[in-house]
Amino acid sequence: MGLQGNLHDMSVADLIQHNCEDRKKAKLTIEHEKQQAAIYFQEGRVVHATLGEIEGEEVIYQVLAWEEGTFSLQNDEAAPKNSITRSWSGLLMEGAKRLDEGNITSDTDVFDVNEYKEEKQMAGKMDELLKEMSGEMNGFVAAAVAGMDGINIAEYSAGKIDLETVTAQLTILLKLANTSADKVGMGTFEDILIQTDREYIMNVFLPGDMSHYMTCVVDRKNGSLGNMRLISKIYSDRFSKIIPR
Repeated sequence: MGLQGNLHDMSVADLIQHNCEDRKKAKLTIEHEKQQAAIYFQEGRVVHATLGEIEGEEVIYQVLAWEEGTFSLQNDEAAPKNSITRSWSGLLMEGAKRLDEGNITSDTDVFDVNEYKEEKQMAGKMDELLKEMSGEMNGFVAAAVAGMDGINIAEYSAGKIDLETVTAQLTILLKLANTSADKVGMGTFEDILIQTDREYIMNVFLPGDMSHYMTCVVDRKNGSLGNMRLISKIYSDRFSKIIPR
């Protein structure tokens, strides 16, 4: 058995950061008011988590609210499956946001498991839509649906690209662009295209919803702006009908 202790001495957020920076394969067990959560780490990432019937990211957001309890760490413990793809820093950022907004409580008896399952199914459907879109967009590299808080709701990549970092930076740019357009009376942006020497990056606000947008990345060698605009419009309409409001 590895590290053991009390949450009074080391918070759940600190435990997650410490284990990810340590980059070891391990299982963290946390006990709180007759509840037990398990968090699995591998190569600097949180890869799986369970709490009763719940698994995946939602477990992390729930246990981040736990201020009392005990923990133990078992090194070289492999995860039975992978249920989390978001980076550990992204998990902590989203968890902190939910705590600030009062969307997390330490009493998981009030957590609606059925609602959680419905939201998870919807997120899965959005991931599948992005994957479907990738087959229709020439030169596709990656795509994501994100909120103006910089947090991805869904994402899909055909290669190695850190979409969380991409959307975090794009969100800052989109906010600045909207503010500037408003000040000079240019109206409301519908989409913003960024061109680099290698890629096109199309950012499309979902119809009637300036709080969410879809970003698509294609390589300039194999992609085309006409195809990119058309497919982006079609799928942004589809996402606007299923995204949580």
